[in-house]
Amino acid sequence: MIASAVTQIISNLADQIRIYEHLLGLTRMQAEALARRDAQGVHAILQEIEIGMLERGKCEFRRAQLLDQAARVIGVAPDEVTATKLAQLAGLQLGQQLMSAAAHLKHVMSELDTVVSRNKATLEFELAIVDHVVQAMTVTNEPLAGYGRSGTEVERPRMRILDAQV
Repeated sequence: MIASAVTQIISNLADQIRIYEHLLGLTRMQAEALARRDAQGVHAILQEIEIGMLERGKCEFRRAQLLDQAARVIGVAPDEVTATKLAQLAGLQLGQQLMSAAAHLKHVMSELDTVVSRNKATLEFELAIVDHVVQAMTVTNEPLAGYGRSGTEVERPRMRILDAQV
């Protein structure tokens, strides 16, 4: 009975690895598009990432179901089910497959986190540049209107761009 549960968990881990490797590939493509400053490419890849995230959610839900099932089989609470515990109970071959798949998934997730962090930093930098340029373009040189209630100078009025005040 435990062998069947572990086999299903290994299959689910393989699905998770496939999904996370796909997301990793997309995220690397997004980094390349960011480096090229290809806004349309970044947007298109982001849409593919969103689809991958939906698939990931379904796979994670299935994993939770499988862990609940395994918990019932071995007689523990679901949050007490670990890969190590299942590997010990499943026998040498299945245990090794489970631990190998779990380690591979952790590795892929770690790589994905690294690339996502780099992309986030790049996007934040680009947005800071855009913010600086917009600020520089929209501040007027008109004299200040006066002082505010607290005695501080009132902020310079903003210019209108395309009939919208920014």
